[in-house]
Amino acid sequence: MTVPGVDNIYRLSYMQEGLLSHSLADPRAAFYVDQVEYRLHGPVDPDLLLAAWQALTRRHAVLRTSFHWEDIKQPVQVVREHVEVPMEILDWRDVPTAELPARLEQRLRADRLQGFDVQQPPLVRLTLIRTGDEDHTFVLRYHHLLLDAWSALMVLDEAFANYDTLAAGRELETGPATSFHEYVGWVRAQDLDAARQAWREALRGVTDSTTPAWIRPAEGDAPEPSGRDNPEQVLHVPAETVAALRELGRRREVTLGSLLQTCWALVLRAHSGRDDVVFGGTLSSRPSDVPGVEQTAGLFINTLPVRVRFDPARSVLATAVALQHEQAALRRYDFSPLEQVQRWSDVPPGLPLFDTIMTVLNLPGVGVLHRRSGAVEIRDGQYRYRTNYPLSVLVIPEGDRLAVRVGYDPRRVGDDAVTRLLGHLATVVDTVATRPDTPVRDVDVLTDAERALVAGWSGTSAPYPDAATVHGLVEEQADLGGDRVALRAGGESVTYRDLDRRANQLARHLHGLGVGPGTPVGLCLGRTPELVVAMLAVLKAGGYFVALDPDHPPARLADILADAGVAVVVSDRRHRAGLPRAGVETVLLDAHRDRYAGLPDDRLPATVGPDDLAYSIYTSGSTGRPKGVLVPHRGLCNVVAAQRALFGLGPDDRVLQWASPTFDASVFDVAMALGAGAALHLAPAERVAPGPDLRDLLATERITALTITPSALAAVPVATLPELRLLVLAGEALPASLVRQWRAPGRRVFNAYGPTEATIWVSVHECGPEDEAPPVGRPIPNVTVRVLDAAGRPVGVGVPGELHVGGVGLARGYAGRPDLTTQRFVPDPSGPPGARLYRTGDLVRWTEDGELRFLGRTDQQVKVRGLRIETGEVEAVLRRHDDVADCAVVARASDGSDGTPDTLVAYVVPAGAARVDAEKLLAHCAQVLPEYMLPGAVVPLDRLPLTSSGKLDVRALPSPRDLAGERAAQAEMTVTEQAVATLWGQVLQVDGLGPDGDFFALGGTSIKATQVVSRARRAWQVELPIRSVFENRTVAAFAAAVEQALAAEMDDDDQEVQDGDDQGVGAACH
Repeated sequence: MTVPGVDNIYRLSYMQEGLLSHSLADPRAAFYVDQVEYRLHGPVDPDLLLAAWQALTRRHAVLRTSFHWEDIKQPVQVVREHVEVPMEILDWRDVPTAELPARLEQRLRADRLQGFDVQQPPLVRLTLIRTGDEDHTFVLRYHHLLLDAWSALMVLDEAFANYDTLAAGRELETGPATSFHEYVGWVRAQDLDAARQAWREALRGVTDSTTPAWIRPAEGDAPEPSGRDNPEQVLHVPAETVAALRELGRRREVTLGSLLQTCWALVLRAHSGRDDVVFGGTLSSRPSDVPGVEQTAGLFINTLPVRVRFDPARSVLATAVALQHEQAALRRYDFSPLEQVQRWSDVPPGLPLFDTIMTVLNLPGVGVLHRRSGAVEIRDGQYRYRTNYPLSVLVIPEGDRLAVRVGYDPRRVGDDAVTRLLGHLATVVDTVATRPDTPVRDVDVLTDAERALVAGWSGTSAPYPDAATVHGLVEEQADLGGDRVALRAGGESVTYRDLDRRANQLARHLHGLGVGPGTPVGLCLGRTPELVVAMLAVLKAGGYFVALDPDHPPARLADILADAGVAVVVSDRRHRAGLPRAGVETVLLDAHRDRYAGLPDDRLPATVGPDDLAYSIYTSGSTGRPKGVLVPHRGLCNVVAAQRALFGLGPDDRVLQWASPTFDASVFDVAMALGAGAALHLAPAERVAPGPDLRDLLATERITALTITPSALAAVPVATLPELRLLVLAGEALPASLVRQWRAPGRRVFNAYGPTEATIWVSVHECGPEDEAPPVGRPIPNVTVRVLDAAGRPVGVGVPGELHVGGVGLARGYAGRPDLTTQRFVPDPSGPPGARLYRTGDLVRWTEDGELRFLGRTDQQVKVRGLRIETGEVEAVLRRHDDVADCAVVARASDGSDGTPDTLVAYVVPAGAARVDAEKLLAHCAQVLPEYMLPGAVVPLDRLPLTSSGKLDVRALPSPRDLAGERAAQAEMTVTEQAVATLWGQVLQVDGLGPDGDFFALGGTSIKATQVVSRARRAWQVELPIRSVFENRTVAAFAAAVEQALAAEMDDDDQEVQDGDDQGVGAACH
């Protein structure tokens, strides 16, 4: 096809296709508008300068290029025969010198936001600003689709050479340069099959991006700002450090680029907590196979993943050398299209392979032009560019120094976070330059100031009853107000005086059975006042209670009793059924009341102190065996003091005992009420079950304080409940929406966190009206929290680390498990002699306000409806069944969403010819596991999906909901969904799409997304941005977006209807 005025039409390079997609997806953002500025000294003739550029435009076809994609199969670039380059001339001689930098920055930002219409050449703009009689600032702006930095400096040098020639009165002798078309042809001819194999091997096992925890998730439904221009901050690496790096590279034969990439990888390692990190690297490639390529202007760069696998024992220098060797082996495939490379990795479709990008400009320096001699002296060059990545690092040589410019998306990254990041990078660069043989594990990124900051957040001290016992605190309340109600259950009320007397009598009976200091006593009772009486009685006798759930399988109860060494159990006739009849002395409170009711009701002499045990709670164990946590009085006394200080409860309060007695949250309820002289309300399990009954109970009992899990509260119908003034939410992630639903005048809402091993709670946050995602807060008094990396060093703000807990709340350890106790309770290197820390296994990070934010787990432990479960324990039980060859248990949201998990799903591979019988397997599990640990669904699989590195591919496990509803969903498509399915099928060349068909999972690319939008425009005559495909990845979601756009068009009387004619490339060029 011949088009008048057009010199050439050809396809884009792979890199250009990616840039075009990013530009179209966010057209109002200031991405990929590159700017180069220089100060010029001497007389400047604007007409000659423009003529010099016009000659340059005639020589380099790329400067006459535009880009087109609508109504054609593949995007193309069109080279015009002739293009006039505009040059804006400004006179700022009246602007005070001190104001010039800010004025120029404002101008440059406005220019970036103006962007380019890439369909209208030239994609180049020139500005000449006169700032003095012989001083000018010259600015070149161009779209990054045209040129890389090397090419930009090359054409600048050539333009000023042209200017010198014209200023000397000589004719320009320039012929056409080699066209960028030659390079594109070379790229398109390369062997992608070999590249595929190389990249698959290089990225084997990479399943997601290495994203620092403080980078906020992209909000797909957030409105786009009218003009987005990512800010940047700059780190100047001093000359002596740069000289040390260069000398190190010379001696050890490693490039400066490899050293700097290793530095960035070390920072990412610290900020992600991973030893395997991936980031984007920009490299330049001018293949010698293309004649004249060194003098060709164009986009000769590519962005590809850089993977650094750290061995903590290896030195940082050896790591850099290894990285250089790996990158050299991949250089032959540096033409590879990034979208394809992502497909060849194990990262799921539609998710990014990396979120950060590093570019090391391997140039003589932007300031190279100031060394040339000519008609004009050129000074102080600067190169600026922006990308669409949340975080981009650009390293530019500045004489003997290096400038590290970090650009960031302000919607996802905070200013202070980048400031800290640059401090960490400076620390690492100095380490590599001065101590290159440092092992990776010993590289510390923290600055001294930040280390002192987080140390100050680690804990506070406050007075608490450090010589008391738990029952002693309750006795104090009985002495202060014996006639106050302590317990209420249905129509029964028990005063503090009666509670104390009844507990004293039972304590004497237990003492007669041999209960004394360090004796475990099992409690197997319902939610009645007798449960609290028994708790106190055991403590008064000197023992500690072991909570037992009557509804648990007998086998599990027997295992706990044997593991804890329990010889005495307190129960009643209703709840003793599951208890073993031999080897245990059972006290039945209803049947054996005559044995202790006549005993003296005064208190026994104190035989225990704050460091003796108060209770033991059994939690799920990863090996298939539950483990008993041993908790002394001291920690619980500190809990009572913290509750009093923070919650301010008193004798007029009514606290609901909501949690199951076998979970330490029940102890929290008892301590909250009885430690403050308040009334503890007890009710049967069916009345406290989440739902309308619980709402009614809260209302009728006029409860003032409630501790509950977020998922349970979410199931309670929202009610006014004016008496409820304290709401403590704990046990799992707290959605901000739930807080907003339950906030009320006069009501305080807290988000509490704590493992059983640290006496119930460790930290707390009072939720405010502006909380978007409530953190788990600050440590309570006398509790120490440390966020440490894998080497046991403190991490900085925003950096993930494992939470370690110390202080007075620490448990003694695990009953009969010295090995596990030693593994989880470790010495505190920053504490006094003998101080310990509990390794929680929880990943957290510090917020900028000094609060803790929960991120996840380091192991298989999950929380389902606030209950702690080790999935390994469930798997171990399943594997004992003869029909199971292999299995995996994961926590999922029952609605199939990515929300908070509320059920367990067991994926089972049958043994041999066996058939997976879900009922039979669940019955097998129910013999050993409590109900809350039973899988909610059993899914048979031929095999467990694995990543290329041999690990379980959790993302590839099918949702039970999807499997059950797949066929039904196909039959329920709307007319619009059917049309979208047909349109997508044409673009993707896929048949039979259903409403849940995922565009990117089915082979969609950003280029194909442009085709979808173009076809949608013709089909429905609506305007949809490219990003609508990214934000609405399924057929159903995109159909909804189309219908929403149609409705908006109908509401706008002034909307012009597009005619949708396909007029091809020729029409697009005019």
